[in-house]
Amino acid sequence: KAGNMVGSAVTDANGEYTITPTGDGPYRVEFTDLPAGFEPSTHGTQNGASVQFVTSAGAASNVNFGIIYPNDFCQGNPFLATSCMKNGSGDGNSDAGYLSFALDAQGNGTAPNTVAQVQEVGSVWGNAYQRQTGTLFTSAFLKRHVGFGPTGIGGVYMLNMDNTTGAGNLLGSFDLQGVIPANSATAIDLGAVSRTTVAGAIAAGADGDNQLSDDPTSPNRDLDAYGKVGSASYGDIDLSDDGNTLWLVNLNQNTLIAVDVSDPAQLPTDGSAVPSSLVQVYPISGANVPTCGTDTLHPWGLKIYRGRGYIGLVCDAFVTQSIANLTGYVLSFNVENPTVFIQEVSIP
Repeated sequence: KAGNMVGSAVTDANGEYTITPTGDGPYRVEFTDLPAGFEPSTHGTQNGASVQFVTSAGAASNVNFGIIYPNDFCQGNPFLATSCMKNGSGDGNSDAGYLSFALDAQGNGTAPNTVAQVQEVGSVWGNAYQRQTGTLFTSAFLKRHVGFGPTGIGGVYMLNMDNTTGAGNLLGSFDLQGVIPANSATAIDLGAVSRTTVAGAIAAGADGDNQLSDDPTSPNRDLDAYGKVGSASYGDIDLSDDGNTLWLVNLNQNTLIAVDVSDPAQLPTDGSAVPSSLVQVYPISGANVPTCGTDTLHPWGLKIYRGRGYIGLVCDAFVTQSIANLTGYVLSFNVENPTVFIQEVSIP
């Protein structure tokens, strides 16, 4: 009878399937229940649409349906973007602080595009590109001898990128330092660094220990930053698969920060604090998270891929001074429930 189900199957790990239908053809073949994040691909001579028709079961083979994961798409020659850090406070420094260049750039080719100046972003490291809006997020980074940007230790900067030319400009920034997230009563604390900015050379002796000059050619000691690199400000950042959530690693509190960036109109561009309602915080702790004994666990790397997040961490062996305790890990978590971690890799 027309419209009756006469057979079904679930594809295996290779995408292959076999159906032995009941009754006589012709048959209508429907492909449904695609994995999350996948969409139908274009159809052609070797694969059809999600609905196809087969005259005879005995003669039917290679009834194929192609699917794609749109987030894996990249044009043939994309532009790359990266930070460019310069010695000193960065005040008044109009050199390139963030730039872009073509993937196939080589030799004495076209000069890179200046997307933002040193004085606009300061020391930044984490990068996350929101393809839906063409916005690139980059986050503050504690680097010895290099000052933060205008938004400080908790700054996140938004850059407008043109993916056809590589040109870009600073849209603005927002701050997460001190924000009380919607799911916690504890304020975000990215740490603090003792620094002052001076014009020209830093002071002699102890008075200059934590001074940064506005002159990029002037040396400095930046002593307080020395012991805090890797444990203050942000580590890596990344965007969720749908581009709606910005994830950041808080190095000071060993937490994950999730910021709702689905509506650009709700994000400050003047360096002020993000509304608490847009922010969630999740401690990197639990049964499967290494404790490191008397040493310290430091998270850093972050990747969001197909609904799971992956964090890179190390036990620093700082207290024990034992190479056996210097270990690395990769933990994963479900972005819908980032309170449970699974250990994926341990090194060694």
